[in-house]
Amino acid sequence: MNCQRLTRLTIGSWSISAILVLVGLLVHAEPTQQELEDASRLAARATFGMTYEQIVDMAEQGLNEWLDEQLEMDCTYFVPVEDQLFEMHKEGEYDDLRDLIDAEVEIDEDGNENYWMW
Repeated sequence: MNCQRLTRLTIGSWSISAILVLVGLLVHAEPTQQELEDASRLAARATFGMTYEQIVDMAEQGLNEWLDEQLEMDCTYFVPVEDQLFEMHKEGEYDDLRDLIDAEVEIDEDGNENYWMW
């Protein structure tokens, strides 16, 4: 009798596991074209750029959930990063990259170099 109960539980557990796996596959299906377009549109407006894989992840997660996750993150500030990059530029850190850029250079009244690429 105990063996029969154990066998039934094992078969029952396997059936439940198989169903959960199938449901999981359905839940994690690839996003639709419309979901990808919506995620791409939000990424263009709300970020400095995302890779295709990041956009797919956003679409799979859901836009509302992604926004909630972003709003829960600690604030970061661009100004310190910008200041660090300007300091590095003044120290000549990027001088060797000028040859790689096919751009017109304009120096403004503050002595900053502005690159215009055509």
